[in-house]
Amino acid sequence: MSTSQRRATSPPNRRSLQTCVIATASLAILAALSGCGPPADQALEHDRPAQASIVGRLPSEDLERDSTPMVLRRVWGGVDVDLLGASVSADGRYLTYIAWTSTGDVWVRELATGDVERVTYDGVWHPYQTAEQASISPDGRQVAYLWYREDVSTYNNYELRVIRRGERKPVLLYGSEDCDYPDPMGWSPEGDKVLFLAYMKDGTRRLMAVSVADGSLETLKDLGSADVDPGALSPDGELLTYSAPEDEDADARDIFVLDLRSGRTTPLIRNPADDYVLGWSPDGAYILFASDRSGTLGAWLQPMKDGRPSGDPWMVKADLWQAVPIGFTRDGRYFFGISLGSRKIQIASVDPRTGAVLAPPTPVSGDRLAHEDFPSWSPDGRYLAYRSIMDVWGSKPGGKPKIVIRSVETGDSRDLVPDLEGFGNFRWYPDGRHLLVDGRKGEEQGGLWRVDIETGAAEVAEGLEGVTVTRLVDWGPRGRKLFYRARRPAPTAGGADSTWTPGSHPTVFDLDTGTETVLYDGAIGYFPGLSPDGRQLAFAADYAGTPALMMASTAGGKPRVLVRFEGPDSIRGREFIRGIAWSIDGRTLLFARVGDEQGGLWRVPAAGGVPRRIELGLNGSHPGSGFRSLRMNPDGHHIAFDVGEGNGEIWVMEDFLPGRSGKNMRN
Repeated sequence: MSTSQRRATSPPNRRSLQTCVIATASLAILAALSGCGPPADQALEHDRPAQASIVGRLPSEDLERDSTPMVLRRVWGGVDVDLLGASVSADGRYLTYIAWTSTGDVWVRELATGDVERVTYDGVWHPYQTAEQASISPDGRQVAYLWYREDVSTYNNYELRVIRRGERKPVLLYGSEDCDYPDPMGWSPEGDKVLFLAYMKDGTRRLMAVSVADGSLETLKDLGSADVDPGALSPDGELLTYSAPEDEDADARDIFVLDLRSGRTTPLIRNPADDYVLGWSPDGAYILFASDRSGTLGAWLQPMKDGRPSGDPWMVKADLWQAVPIGFTRDGRYFFGISLGSRKIQIASVDPRTGAVLAPPTPVSGDRLAHEDFPSWSPDGRYLAYRSIMDVWGSKPGGKPKIVIRSVETGDSRDLVPDLEGFGNFRWYPDGRHLLVDGRKGEEQGGLWRVDIETGAAEVAEGLEGVTVTRLVDWGPRGRKLFYRARRPAPTAGGADSTWTPGSHPTVFDLDTGTETVLYDGAIGYFPGLSPDGRQLAFAADYAGTPALMMASTAGGKPRVLVRFEGPDSIRGREFIRGIAWSIDGRTLLFARVGDEQGGLWRVPAAGGVPRRIELGLNGSHPGSGFRSLRMNPDGHHIAFDVGEGNGEIWVMEDFLPGRSGKNMRN
């Protein structure tokens, strides 16, 4: 149910900074957070703002008045913690989250008691529908959220909705054929409007507000093509801060303030470092922001008066770890999350025919902090390439993804940074000297690129200009056909077929003829697999009401069902199969699936038969865990995949605002 792979070259899948990973954790701190440090819900450190100050100093009267040290507490941790849909109520009592381990609906958790409440009831696995972001209203009674619908092509499948807690029927706030992605930012102070950043189809961005009462729209600022991250609204609702590069050639971001009354934008924080808005203090006297100006990304306070800086900023926390900002409460507490989960590439050795495990899974790198995915073997099997990224969300300059190329013989690896703005999955060219990469570059909207494995130079893939994919599968024999998943519009009324379903379909492009052919009218799962001879494509699809492993001839014709799946895990639909690989002789299929009962690696004869589990010890319990992206080495027994399990924590930072103890404010 991961969404980051679905739109690797699309608008950000995040609520700006609230899902932007903004720091690289030290191994020591990460180990402490993983269970080697103080127990949960105990103070972790005691920092006084004045003692941590590097640029500015607190006024002496504030130093005398503020004798309460800052306190940092963990309030929730575990595999159910969701940072994508996290928002905190103004009173700090409730936290929203998305239940990725079940249907992808919005839930609310009472932090003091751990009691949970389901808010939405529309999440299903087929056709795929899920919440992706959520924001609770100031009074805690309503939740605005972004909803993805696979069964509709309008609104680019996205709707901005709102629902009142305790009610079942949501209200559609916004959806436009002109907008690719409405990125929700939060609520107006009165709770009558929801603010969002609209990524328009023409490549521009707009700061907008929609009325909860009647759906009326207001454009707050047309930002053109600026690469903007929305920040936070001032407590009085009159100023909006956001971060953006000072100019098109800059990597680092500065912070700007937009006066919503006049429409005027002015620079607020300019610095050669990278700066991001975290939030406004509840009295509007300070802006909390993140900056790496000290060498490590930390939390800083900027004093404000009448919408302008009223002094130098100072540091209040030296290291934000891998913090995902959530927001302030009205009593001055600041909530943020930490993602402790990531995916890692591993290699195991198995005998596909017998299912014997010849060598257990072993990680290919020792990098605990990097997120690794999309393994791909070179044509001769001597090298394994995979994507690695420190910032999983890909939204900070330091988080630009790279490709690691590892020698099977020596274990040595080197980093390759393609000359691209961003990229998703990739495959080796048959010549072994280039990679075919799905990515974007400069003003291009995205496409397929031929990347030199020595230099990283990228050029448009010859013969594949204009081909758009949602997931590369593989080259056919001799490299003259390319197989991939692609989203295609439904046939016109005159040629409509009752078997057609919305989603991504298995597709082949013939480079000799320049023609593209859809092999199956039904939507298929994320990870299809091409047979070694290029004659059969195996994929997961929904068949007669249940998910199935199917096989289609690449020459055309009706596909056949290899295995049908029923039982509790089948609710996940076609996406519960997370990887398919063929044995080199083409006689056996290996597939990875998630599930509470049947998750793990399985094998089944390509001619049909009973599936058998291969006991690798990496059984997955939910869509964000387990292993996926199976790739078989040409040697016939080494198999590569990426594996991981979601895990996160919610923390609160208290008593750090100068002169105002959070305890006193709450009293």
